[in-house]
Amino acid sequence: MPETAQLLLVALVLGFWGVLIWKILKNMLAPVKSVKAVVKDKQIIESFTKYRGTGKTERYCIVFEAKGKRLSFYVSRFSYAHYRINDTGTLKYKGDRIVDFS
Repeated sequence: MPETAQLLLVALVLGFWGVLIWKILKNMLAPVKSVKAVVKDKQIIESFTKYRGTGKTERYCIVFEAKGKRLSFYVSRFSYAHYRINDTGTLKYKGDRIVDFS
């Protein structure tokens, strides 16, 4: 492999890991925000792959509206069942995950 191709490959790998670490740290260091919110939508997002047993995976998404903005979060299947559309309360979130909704 030519030297420039090797350098490009190393740069891509380092860039990928750098972005991944940056996203993790950004979420860990994010402040906890608290806003009044309404559950606006619930979605089950299906994807298909040939590498898993059944070939189908599901992700559960809850969409809130707070201060005129829509905030969406992926949650567990268990948590998904507890949210009802039009529920109102105080949403506490940190980065891209829900801390509490009551």
